[in-house]
Amino acid sequence: MASNKGQKISIGWQEWVSLPGLKIPAIKAKIDTGAKTSSLHATNIQPAKKNHVKFTVHPIQRNKAIAISCCCPIFDIRNVMSSNGH
Repeated sequence: MASNKGQKISIGWQEWVSLPGLKIPAIKAKIDTGAKTSSLHATNIQPAKKNHVKFTVHPIQRNKAIAISCCCPIFDIRNVMSSNGH
């Protein structure tokens, strides 16, 4: 991939992104340039080996047939609220 260092890239409020560290080739992301953190909708969240968590991601919204199992180290634990406050 060519370097875009010093150049701004125009993106929309939703874009397809890949998360290769989680083996997710494509998932739709909502872009918030002012956000300090991000989140990922996951199901079947369970503790795994020491300081790890395993979970399932459905990368295509409203399509439960496509499921990707993930496992990664725990860096932080936070309470997350939806945009309507729940």
